[in-house]
Amino acid sequence: MKTIILTSYFSFLSAGLLSAQEVAPFTANIGGGITQTVGLTGRNLDNGWNLQGAVGFNLNAYLGAVVEAEYNDLGITGAAANNLGFGSGSVRVFSATIDPVVRLRPRGRFDPYIIGGGGMYRRMEQFNAPTGFAPSGYNPFFGFDTPGVSAFGMNTTYSVNRPGYNIGVGVDFRTKWRTKIYAEARYNHIFMPSGEHTDFLPITFGVRW
Repeated sequence: MKTIILTSYFSFLSAGLLSAQEVAPFTANIGGGITQTVGLTGRNLDNGWNLQGAVGFNLNAYLGAVVEAEYNDLGITGAAANNLGFGSGSVRVFSATIDPVVRLRPRGRFDPYIIGGGGMYRRMEQFNAPTGFAPSGYNPFFGFDTPGVSAFGMNTTYSVNRPGYNIGVGVDFRTKWRTKIYAEARYNHIFMPSGEHTDFLPITFGVRW
C-alpha cells in the first residue's frame, strides 16, 4: 500500500514539474484597442479607446495570474454635457488590478482563456466651458453632489478612486517567434458612491511574451 501511495505521489510531482517546464514562469503583455460603453454608462459616455499592460507568473500551463494597469479614454455625450450646461467633456479611467487567468488549450496554436479579477479604479472627469461660465443641472452619474467640484472655469474637473472588478475572455495566437498575439474582451464594473455605476467593455489586441 505504501508503495502505491509513494508511486502515485511521485507521479503527480513529476507531472507537475514537467508541466512547469513546458511554460515560461513569467509573462508580460502590452496592447490597445477600442472601449465600448455598456448600459447606463452608454447613455452618458461615448465609446473610446484603451491601453493595457501587465506582468505576471504562470503556476503551470493552465493557471496563472497577472498584475495589470489599464487606461481607458471616453468622451461625454453631447446631450449629457449640454444638460449640465457644458459644451463637451471626457472621462478617463485608470485601473490597477490583480487578475487570475485560466487557459483552456495551452499547447494549441490557438489558446482560449478566461481572465478576471479586481482592484482599484480612478475615474477622472473633465468638462469644458467658456471661462466664467456657471454649470447648471444635475446628473448623479457624474458625481456632482460630491464636494470638491469647481463651479466656474474653462475646465471643471472631478476625480474619485473606487473599487471594481473585471471578467472576460480572450485567445492567444502562437507565432513562429517567442511571442503570442492576443485578442481580448473584458467587462469592467466600477462601484460608484451615487449607485449609478460605471460599466464598459475594452476590446484589446496586443502582444504577449
